[in-house]
Amino acid sequence: MALCANLHRTLPVKKLQAHVKDALRDAEEAKAAKEKLQALSKEDERKVNALEAEVLQLTEDLLKRSVMH
Repeated sequence: MALCANLHRTLPVKKLQAHVKDALRDAEEAKAAKEKLQALSKEDERKVNALEAEVLQLTEDLLKRSVMH
């Protein structure tokens, strides 16, 4: 917080506006990256669930065949 106060005293308004603009851009980029990672995580979770269901089905099929023989 003290850094912001010091910047305010030493930098002209145009430079402060540029700093704010840069900070907002950085925040937007970070938010976009976070959202992308969350989407990828959800997609991976769906894939894992589908694979687990497939393994369960294959296991059940194998058990049925082994009981028949």
